[in-house]
Amino acid sequence: MADEKKRLTDYPEATELQDNDYVMVDNGLAEGTKKYKAKNLGGGGSVELIVGNMQASFTTSTPSYVLPNSALGAWNDLPEGKHFADYDEIMLVVIFQQSPSDAQPQSYATMSVPTWMLDTGNNLNDYGVNMYVMPNNRGAQVAIRKDDKYNVENYNYGSPIALLGIKY
Repeated sequence: MADEKKRLTDYPEATELQDNDYVMVDNGLAEGTKKYKAKNLGGGGSVELIVGNMQASFTTSTPSYVLPNSALGAWNDLPEGKHFADYDEIMLVVIFQQSPSDAQPQSYATMSVPTWMLDTGNNLNDYGVNMYVMPNNRGAQVAIRKDDKYNVENYNYGSPIALLGIKY
């Protein structure tokens, strides 16, 4: 007896992707039918807070630094389970105040770097990849390293408040 053909709707519906799940694609041309890992297919990316907080508060003269402010050469570890290599880009978020005496937040600014930069030979030692945000002669700098460490190195009216991970 010949095998009975099933419709796609006759198969059970999965609720989670497993590592060995595949999707078949047929383009109708010479390339024919191919399989793709289902977990590699996707639409749109995602943004995740790695460290810090998107809220900042100010006293009369000093912003509350959400990213731990470390001295030059002192490095902070990412939270447990967070890794720069899990993302395509790392984005630094900085909030600026008008001046040391004006505690009102004036603007936000961001800068991002692709994580492949962490694998270049220039940052295998203590320097890391530097992210600078410098609008209107004000600025902030955070360095990140491939060993999941970061360092707030300098600032001028700016508070580095968050590092975000971006997946494409």
